[in-house]
Amino acid sequence: MTTLYIVRHGQSVANLEERFAGHSDFPLTDLGRRQAACAAAYLKEHVRLDAVYASDLSRAWETGSIIAEAQNLTPIADKGLREIWAGLWESKKFSELEAEFPESYTVWKQNIGRAACDGGESIAQVRRRVWAAVTAIVKKHPGEHIGIASHGAAIRSLEAEIRGLSPDEVKDYPWVGNASITTVVFDDTMHAEIVERDNREPLGDLASSLPANV
Repeated sequence: MTTLYIVRHGQSVANLEERFAGHSDFPLTDLGRRQAACAAAYLKEHVRLDAVYASDLSRAWETGSIIAEAQNLTPIADKGLREIWAGLWESKKFSELEAEFPESYTVWKQNIGRAACDGGESIAQVRRRVWAAVTAIVKKHPGEHIGIASHGAAIRSLEAEIRGLSPDEVKDYPWVGNASITTVVFDDTMHAEIVERDNREPLGDLASSLPANV
């Protein structure tokens, strides 16, 4: 049994400014660093991690680095854990997307499992990419406890794959919060199960929120 502790990055500058970050390299805010430290402290108290992997984008990389440092580990960068490549949507404010890409952005807001960024990736592509990255990590660490720092759409896509959701069902599982922890176990046959989703309790009053439907 391999256990993954999947942490969404702490609040980023893009989150604060209500921008669609994609692969654009927005850093954490001061609050985001404090959130990551809360997640790191919680994990240190409850589990001894054997390795920490993180998306190489700075907001997730810094989150993963904070988690790894608390466990005296060196984080490992994995581009497969990156956020969706947003193409023409990169760095734009949500309000700009509504004005410039009304049809495709409406699909994103209303039926995300069938969404695709103009000039970028689709959720279906992210789902395949992140699943491949995560299963490769699991195969390298049988029976171990692994921390993973990633992103909102990446984690949502991974959850869809684990639960076997159809594209039209993905919308029924909302975003996990900044620096929240989702725990996933893989058995020896590579069957995965989510045992805890979107745990924000370690954040206390530092929890942050985004618009409900972005």
